[in-house]
Amino acid sequence: MKFLKLILVTVLFTNGLIFGQSISHENVIFSLAKQPKKTLEIAQRTYSVSVKSPYNLTVESIENDSKIDFEKRVKNYDADVAKSEVEFQNKLKEHEVETQKAKEKFELESQEFKKLSLLERMSIADQGKGRGFALYLTDAGGQKYQLKLASVT
Repeated sequence: MKFLKLILVTVLFTNGLIFGQSISHENVIFSLAKQPKKTLEIAQRTYSVSVKSPYNLTVESIENDSKIDFEKRVKNYDADVAKSEVEFQNKLKEHEVETQKAKEKFELESQEFKKLSLLERMSIADQGKGRGFALYLTDAGGQKYQLKLASVT
């Protein structure tokens, strides 16, 4: 009995392998029942469409394309390095300006926050708009808890 089941399972699995598809091209034929408003000449009534798929590429063509791309990169290496250096220097200058702006904004917000009363600070902290941070805890059962800690000084 077990032997028959084994043979049946083997036949079912090999059946799928034997009749598997390997499509390299496909013809699509359809007809349109609607008549055109303008008829075409007989010479223009037929056309063919060919679609190139990346799956039909050969290893040699991919290697040749890669070699050509690599040679272009090698030729342009010095220009790319110079361009990257200019971009880095610009970003470095912008970083100093952005850092200074962020420090000024932080100082301004800190001064405004210190001007508020204790009750206003607590309400801002409860709304999550003020300074502070949240601590997320998970117990052994997988339950998650959020503990909000706010700076009210």
